[in-house]
Order: sequence, then structure tokens, then C-alpha cells
Amino acid sequence: MVVDQSAHQGQWVSLGQYSFDTEGDNFLQLSNATGEAMSDLVVVFDAARWSYLGRVGPSD
Repeated sequence: MVVDQSAHQGQWVSLGQYSFDTEGDNFLQLSNATGEAMSDLVVVFDAARWSYLGRVGPSD
């Protein structure tokens, strides 16, 4: 997923909604794996926020 932060300066940008297993090792990994030459871009991330959206029932 690519997010142009210059279009959202000073704002939180949603990266989606995901369900996590309460018993598992859940994590968020941010990286500079864009496939572009490092001299062509700047990759920056400074914070992540988790927001509880409620319990999700089992998917049938």
C-alpha cells in the first residue's frame, strides 16, 4: 500500500480495517520495500494508531 503523505499532512490516514486473533502475535510492519531506487524517493512513517472498532463474530 502506498500513501502520499504530502496530500494528508498533519492527518491520520486509514490503512484499512483488519481482524486480529486475540491469541496470536499480531503486528504491523512498515518498510521501504517500494521496488524503486532509493535515490528516487523518500520513505517516511512516524506513528501508527490502533482503534478498537468492536467485536467481530465468526465468519461462516
